[in-house]
Amino acid sequence: AKEVPMCVVIDRLTFHIPFQFEYTLNSVFNQNYSNFFVVLANDGSKLGDALLRKYLHFYDIPKERYVYLENKEKVDAMNITLQAVESYCSKDSF
Repeated sequence: AKEVPMCVVIDRLTFHIPFQFEYTLNSVFNQNYSNFFVVLANDGSKLGDALLRKYLHFYDIPKERYVYLENKEKVDAMNITLQAVESYCSKDSF
């Protein structure tokens, strides 16, 4: 059976606890489902940006698996999610 494409949008990269941040990303990138794409949206957090770059480099996450939206200023989650879905999620994904 063919897997339906899945688009995962993570709209908050301001986790204050590094363990929680890594746990969230591991739950997405280490799943058994293979047909997925991740949109990582930073809402202006310098901590979130640094943790994300460290994570992606350490685990050598393939660049075709994700896109990183870097917002220099705080943006509300609804706008980030809408921007991510409209710009990066295919019409046939869920």
